Amino acid sequence: MIGLLLAGLLAAAPTDGFLERNAGRPGVHLLPSGVQYRVLEAAPKGAAAPSVDDRVTVHYEGRFLTGGVFDSSLARGEPATFPLKGLIRCWVEVLPKMRVGDDWTVFCPSDTAYGPVGAGDDIPPNTVLAFRIKLLAIAPAKAP
Repeated sequence: MIGLLLAGLLAAAPTDGFLERNAGRPGVHLLPSGVQYRVLEAAPKGAAAPSVDDRVTVHYEGRFLTGGVFDSSLARGEPATFPLKGLIRCWVEVLPKMRVGDDWTVFCPSDTAYGPVGAGDDIPPNTVLAFRIKLLAIAPAKAP
C-alpha cells in the first residue's frame, strides 16, 4: 500500500500544471471536462463516427506523462475492440468525436481516467494519462 501511495505521488509530481500548459499549445482542443486532444492524422472526409452504443476497434498506446508506456495494442501487434460505453470516461467523451481513420493524442485528467483509485498496480491514483488512439473500425453493439 505504501509503495502504491509513493508511486501515486511520484506519478502526479511531473503532471502539476501540465494540463493548463498543454491547453494553450497550438492544435490542442479542450473539452468541458478538461479532456484534451490533438489531431495527429485526420480521417478522410465523410468517414463514420461511432455512437456511445457502438463497439470500436482501435490501435492505442497509453502513457504516463513521464513517458512510460503502461498498455499498448501496438506492442501486442493486434488492434483491440471494445464496447465504447464500457471504457474510461475520457475515451467515452473523445471517441464519438473521432472518425474512422483519425489518429489523435488524448490527454485525460485523472478524474476522467482512473481517478483516486487508480488501476491495480499499473496506474497509480490521481494520474493524468496520455493515449494515442487510432480509430480503425466501428461495429454496432451486439444485441443483448
